[in-house]
This record gives sequence, structure tokens and C-alpha cells, in this order.
Amino acid sequence: MTAFNKFLGDTYDLVDLIKDTEKDFVALIYDKHSKRLCAMKQRDLHSAKLYKLLQICNNPHIPQIYRLFERDGKLIIIEEHIDGQSLEELLDYQSSIFNEKLVLNFFLQLCDCLEPLHKANIINRDIKPSNIMLTKDNSVKLIDFGIARIFKPDSLADTEFLGTRGYAAPEQFGLFDVGQSD
Repeated sequence: MTAFNKFLGDTYDLVDLIKDTEKDFVALIYDKHSKRLCAMKQRDLHSAKLYKLLQICNNPHIPQIYRLFERDGKLIIIEEHIDGQSLEELLDYQSSIFNEKLVLNFFLQLCDCLEPLHKANIINRDIKPSNIMLTKDNSVKLIDFGIARIFKPDSLADTEFLGTRGYAAPEQFGLFDVGQSD
């Protein structure tokens, strides 16, 4: 039995285990009550406030969070399953589909996603092609808020250096004396 199985209960069936480490897991599950596919994730409990803000954000470009609960000192998140491909996959395998109009459409949707997040003081800190999902109807969904944080107005710098080199802001790696991620 993996660490994940104890969270299934009678409500969920495991469809596919995407990631299962001591620290976290991500799985595709079937919710028997709502009769839909969902993603189930484990995060540290300290991120509960962030995920509660995301839950009420109600943004069509962010996976909808259906349920949050605590188990064994961990936050369990049940959220919308995004049926689509990452921008990274499309760039690697189908780059010929991109034209100026399509790219502009994706960019504007990403901006529509970020504006309410920033108004809620949520800083994603991991925007990269593999975290931008594109659905069959060309809707953009920003996924993976694993290193996101709530902006702290009184903080002078980030306390953890996280992110993906080449995509993350310099302040996320403590480079330069430019303050915290904003």
C-alpha cells in the first residue's frame, strides 16, 4: 500500500498514480459521488491558506479546487482534472500549430489568469511551459501552485530559493538585491 492509498477512502478510486514520493503525491482519481475525474495532491499543511484563497478565486484559467482536507499533518487537495496538453509538449511535438493569433490568445488568457491571482496577493513563482495546460478548445489553465506563496508586504526578500532556472525571477534565487518575488 502506498502512502496515497490511505487518502482514497470510499469516495475515490485511483485511476493513475502520477507521482508518489515521501514528500508528496499527485494522482488522477475518480470521484464516485460527483462522477468525475479529479486530481488529488498532497502539500504541506502550511500551504492551506494559499489553497483556500485559490479555492475562492473562481478563475476559469486555474483548476477548480473541489475539496481541501487534512490527513496525517498534510493538506490533501481534490481539484479539477485538466484534459489537455502542456504548452511544453505542444512546443516540442506540434510547434507548427502556433501562429501569431493563437499565441496572442494564449498570452491574453494567461494575463486573465494572473490578474486576479495578484489581486489576491498570490505569487505563483513557477510559470513555465510545462505548467501551462492547453485544453482541446484552446483554453489556458495554469497548474502547479506547489511553490506559490502569498505576498508579504513587509518582507525584504524571499525566504526560500525556489523555481526553475530560465523561468523564475532572479529574486527567487537570491540574485541581486531586488527584494522578494512580487
